[in-house]
Amino acid sequence: MIILLVLSIASIFVDSSTMAVIMKMPGSEKLISQAVLVPMFFTISLTATAASSISLEGMNLWILKSSPVKIWDVFKAKILVNLTVILPLLYISIVIFYFSLSYTVPMIIITLIATTSIAVFTSVFGLTVNLIFPKLDFTSDVQVVKQSMSTMISTFGSIILPAVFTIIYVSKLSEIFSFEIYALLVSAVLIIVTACCIMFLNTKGKKIFQKL
Repeated sequence: MIILLVLSIASIFVDSSTMAVIMKMPGSEKLISQAVLVPMFFTISLTATAASSISLEGMNLWILKSSPVKIWDVFKAKILVNLTVILPLLYISIVIFYFSLSYTVPMIIITLIATTSIAVFTSVFGLTVNLIFPKLDFTSDVQVVKQSMSTMISTFGSIILPAVFTIIYVSKLSEIFSFEIYALLVSAVLIIVTACCIMFLNTKGKKIFQKL
């Protein structure tokens, strides 16, 4: 998320036309506010702390399981930690972009909805995957954070899904839907998938956690 914040601060000193050239979109200054969603989605997808949060408990997981805390509260805490890492810097960056790139009010609302939905999806999906593919027998935290199956699936899954949506829009649907409408549709899909993951965590996920 630090990368996104640096990019937003840099946008204060670089005008839209120059940024369009840097992003290989010369002559498309008006589309910059839309294109900036790409690095936003990318940086959010890379910030999946929940994808290793169960595994990092390691051999001490039994302490967490034996504590007088509801399993869902454990899940919720790990999701909220991930969101705490993402949302403050994300919203600060969006505010800076609002002034530096002259966002319209509808576009700033859509940006907030789209980025928040991908942030929540990344956090919930990451925890779900880690619960299915935990790695509790590790010798180094690096093995869990950077080399575990859950981290790879969560990170690439969170990146690939928005990328697929982008390719579909550019190649097929750009003439049917406006970017704003399509971004809201994508956000709706992410919310639905997130809701499915939450349902899984609240049912089968609890049983999996108890067996770890």
